[in-house]
Amino acid sequence: MFGLLDQGKVVAAGSFPNNSGGLYLYEVESREAAEQLMTADPYFLGNAIAEYHIAEWEVHGANPALLQVAKDPAALHRNNGRKA
Repeated sequence: MFGLLDQGKVVAAGSFPNNSGGLYLYEVESREAAEQLMTADPYFLGNAIAEYHIAEWEVHGANPALLQVAKDPAALHRNNGRKA
């Protein structure tokens, strides 16, 4: 996922605190490109993602100041979604 962030293909990604799933926001040219990213994801390939749904999303507004990223996403994952 971090490689995709560096490539500008992921807008945001993360898991839900109760481990019920996650959300990936891709910036891609087509639905097929999103499908390719999803099916190449290490979590998908390792069977950690049982199912997924891809939907197009049209942004009508955003407040980047509200988007906070964990300083250590791996620590956030180890702490079940709670900030370390």
